[in-house]
Amino acid sequence: MLEHRAALAIAERKIRAVAPFDGWDNFIHVGMGPRQGENGELVLALPLGGAKLPGIAGGDIGKVAHGIFRRGAETFGKYVGAAGDVLSGAEVATKMGQALGRKVNFYDMPFEVYRGLGFPGADDLANMFQFQALLGDEFLKRRDPVQTRTFGPDVQNFAAWLAANASRIPIG
Repeated sequence: MLEHRAALAIAERKIRAVAPFDGWDNFIHVGMGPRQGENGELVLALPLGGAKLPGIAGGDIGKVAHGIFRRGAETFGKYVGAAGDVLSGAEVATKMGQALGRKVNFYDMPFEVYRGLGFPGADDLANMFQFQALLGDEFLKRRDPVQTRTFGPDVQNFAAWLAANASRIPIG
């Protein structure tokens, strides 16, 4: 198969996206946003294992892909990371709280507990977060927001995404 592609001189490029599926949009559509705790405070619970989380707006992935293709032969056979921001769980919660106008606390949920939540995809998401945590800096350096913006200069950071979308994040 690889020989066949090479014979056709296919100009292949690969994007190393971040987070699950649509990046930060999962806070809106997948229910990964904050929940109200027993004390009335909001809690954002994600299994990060102490790692930072690269993220991007789902719509910005296409902007990065477009920028990669515009570069032509320079990007043939290359992997390009795509991230609008790289934040700790506490930083995500703080920024989210500022945008929502309410304090949001972060809980770094153990991977096994997250797997046991029972919703469709819980195992896959926990595995993805654990993989990111195990690779640590190696995972992050391949998803550099500065490099991302060389391909998509208007890729949003998390604060900009929140400014446009915080009102759409459901509170569980």
